[in-house]
Amino acid sequence: IESIQDSAISILAWVQDKLTELVARREDTEALEGTTSFTGLAADTDVNEITAGANGDAISYAKLVDLVFKAKEGASRAGAAYFMAPAAMAKVVGLRADAVTAGDGAGQPIFQFGNVPGEIRMFILGFPVWMHSGILTNRTKGTGTTLTNIYYGPARQITFGDRTGMSWDVSDSAGTAFENYQLVMRLIKRTAISVALGKAFTRAIDLVT
Repeated sequence: IESIQDSAISILAWVQDKLTELVARREDTEALEGTTSFTGLAADTDVNEITAGANGDAISYAKLVDLVFKAKEGASRAGAAYFMAPAAMAKVVGLRADAVTAGDGAGQPIFQFGNVPGEIRMFILGFPVWMHSGILTNRTKGTGTTLTNIYYGPARQITFGDRTGMSWDVSDSAGTAFENYQLVMRLIKRTAISVALGKAFTRAIDLVT
C-alpha cells in the first residue's frame, strides 16, 4: 500500500498490465509446448514429425526445408510461420554454406550472405519466424541435453477460446494482508486451447541449441 501511495505512476495499472502479458505468454507456451492441461504442438499426435538421431541433431538448412514441405496440403503453407526458441534462431542465423553445396560461396552465412552488419530479416524461405522464450531448450535424448523443437504451420489452426474473460481482483483482507498493510492482487482467466488441425503443422524434434 505504501508503494501505491508513494509512486508517481499507477502501480495497480502497471501490475495489471504485466500480469496480462504473463497470461498471454502462458497461453502461447501451452499452445506450443503444452502436454498436461492443454495438448500443444509438442504433444499432438496428429502433427507431422521430423525425428532426430539418438543424441539429437544439429539445426540444418535441410531440416528447415523439410519443415515446410512435410505436410502435403497446400493449406498448411498458407499464412504459415516458424516457431522456435531464440537459441534456435541464433543457430539458424549462424548456419553457413558448406563447400559441397555452395562452391565459391562456401563459408558464407546462408541467410545473410556478406551483409552481417545489416538487419537480420526474421524470415526463412519467405515465411516469418516467431521466437518464443516458452519453447523448451533443455530437452534430453541420449547424451543430448540442450535440445529443442522447431514448429511450422499456420497459427490460425490453433484455437483459443475464452470461457470467462479476465477477472482482476484486489483485496486487503486476504490472509494476513490487512494486518500487514498490504494488498493482494489476483488475475484469473479461463481459456480453452486446441490444435484444430494437427496435420497442418510439422515439428522437428530434438535439435541442438
